[in-house]
Amino acid sequence: MLRKTDRRAPLEALNGLKRLVLTISMVAALLCGALVIGATLLGRTPIKPPHLYDNIIFLCLTIGLFILLRRRPKAFRPIGVVYLVAGFILYARALFLVPEDEMRAFWTLALTGTGFLVLGPVFGWFSVACALVMVWAAAMTGALAVSLFAMSTYCFCIVMTSAMFHAYNRHAELALHNIEAANAALRDATRHDTLTGLLNLPALRDAVAGLAGGHGESAPLALAFIDVDHFKAINDRFGHAAGDSVLQTVAHAISGAARPQDLVARIGGEEFAIIMPGQDLAHATAAADKVRLAVAERPVTVGKETLRVTISVGVTACQPPHQALDWMLQRADMAMYAAKADGRNRVRATA
Repeated sequence: MLRKTDRRAPLEALNGLKRLVLTISMVAALLCGALVIGATLLGRTPIKPPHLYDNIIFLCLTIGLFILLRRRPKAFRPIGVVYLVAGFILYARALFLVPEDEMRAFWTLALTGTGFLVLGPVFGWFSVACALVMVWAAAMTGALAVSLFAMSTYCFCIVMTSAMFHAYNRHAELALHNIEAANAALRDATRHDTLTGLLNLPALRDAVAGLAGGHGESAPLALAFIDVDHFKAINDRFGHAAGDSVLQTVAHAISGAARPQDLVARIGGEEFAIIMPGQDLAHATAAADKVRLAVAERPVTVGKETLRVTISVGVTACQPPHQALDWMLQRADMAMYAAKADGRNRVRATA
């Protein structure tokens, strides 16, 4: 059986990818910011003091956010929001403060891409809209001296790039959904008997362990061990297909007669078990007899013949602290053999 941490593995893997993208974006921003600040201080760029201060503030903020991301990786979403909002403010001001850089609008491509990959399509398309508005405002005020042709190229590039990021996100989410569905099917296959749909023995062990660790640990616990009478003779006479039909019919009858809170499992070839939380030995024996009657009253049609199938049942119960499942199975198995020795199609109990 897959554990809870295993079920969360695909989602955590996707979140890990998002954290990696955010980390790479931050590292790239730090390197770029450091180069811009260094070149400006050395007189290699024409950046004016206001934008130099903007870069220093953004650099310091990014360093702080990077450290916070390393310490609290699960908080990558709010960290990403703060980082990207600060980045858009920085580049929005650059559109008006650095007219010497005619290509500065393309910095928004890195921000929108990070927005799509880290925060999803909604934030991504919102950031695209913000970028287009910023560039349009800069062009209309003359802060960004570009031709209409260049503006159309920028708009086409950012929309096309964003569409690809959007498609990547959708496919990543679809892949995650498929992985979760496959894991769910695998969990179901490892917990249930393929023929009857009942719990199997490992799943029954887990369920009993859960009862022992929950609120049911203060109540009695009973177990009924069920064996189909003369099952080998049925298989030998009618074949294994008929035997499978008998097992399915018995399983349905047991499930129908058991209480909703009872745990019904197929634990062997023709062997079944019922875990009855909160039942003492007397009440469990009466419940097991109800199950026995339900099986006996449900005929099985094999070809042109109708079979009357019966079961022998052994019951045991224990008071808190509960005994191990194997101990209860052994005690109930002994009682079941006593039922067979007494003529089959009956219930016998042992403490």
